[in-house]
Amino acid sequence: MDKSALDSLVGLVLDFNMKRISVWAAMCLMAGLPIHAAFAQQVACLGQIVPGERMIRLTAPAGALIGELRVQRGAQVEKGAVVAVLRDAPIYRAQLDRAKQQVALAEADMKLVRAGERPELVEAQEAVIAAQQSEAKFQENRIARYDKLLESQHVAQDRYDELLSQHESLEAKIRREQSVLESFRTCRPEAVTKAEVAVRLAEAQAAEADALLELQYIRAPFAGEILDILAWPGESVSAGGAIANLGDTQNMRIVAEVYESDLSRVKVGQRAVIRGQAFKGEFGGEVVEIQKFVESSRVFPLEPSAYVDRRVVAVRIRPDDPSSLAALSHAQVIVTIQTP
Repeated sequence: MDKSALDSLVGLVLDFNMKRISVWAAMCLMAGLPIHAAFAQQVACLGQIVPGERMIRLTAPAGALIGELRVQRGAQVEKGAVVAVLRDAPIYRAQLDRAKQQVALAEADMKLVRAGERPELVEAQEAVIAAQQSEAKFQENRIARYDKLLESQHVAQDRYDELLSQHESLEAKIRREQSVLESFRTCRPEAVTKAEVAVRLAEAQAAEADALLELQYIRAPFAGEILDILAWPGESVSAGGAIANLGDTQNMRIVAEVYESDLSRVKVGQRAVIRGQAFKGEFGGEVVEIQKFVESSRVFPLEPSAYVDRRVVAVRIRPDDPSSLAALSHAQVIVTIQTP
């Protein structure tokens, strides 16, 4: 460090009211930047290497027991891949199988309703009607003979009237049996509606069982790397607990915390230089996103009561070679953003 730079740093530190500037200047010196140039052309800030857009904790319902773990620490997983299976998965799978059988049964009942009564019942009813029609034909022949005998007064009128009454009664019975046969051959609308509702209800129960079974499989919501295993088979998931940490290490990012007073100088598309103790040398990057709100520092909470530790804006930087930082998640860095 040359004498002029050291004198500048001492002057800044002695000024208590310029605490934020002293911290900023110290970072500039750590990065090997001349202070007089840094004030004009650069914004220096603290940052952290993070996996892609986000790192998440894969969780399960509180109290659930892990039955099977299908990944290892450091494994690359695709979107939708099963990370873990909960212990109750076989129970819910059996419930789904039963629900599917109920759907098949309801569909079979609906087909029977739409087709009418069973064929053997239809045949039996046709036989009954045929026998009655044969008897009616016999009665018609007797009535014809009685007509001739009645003209010659060889038969009583009462006997003739009785025969006519029997024939009319038989004809009415045949009509009733024919109506029954017709009902056997056709399906009633209300019966069809009831059967259709039964099918829909069975399908809804099967869909519910399928959804409950799916909850027993913990899947990766995006492609990434298993950064850590937090629970193992046989263990229960506590409230707020997690099974594993998942991050997108193929698209590493730098989250830089820019003081709100410097925010007006930072724009999307500006170049940045990143340095840190976790790697040798430096690498470049580009500002790709600026957070829309001010928050407290999450990278280095140096002094919680200090104003300078609270008023920062997160700026996301895409490194030129993201894959080279895959093993450096959460490493602390110093970021220098080039501001013309």
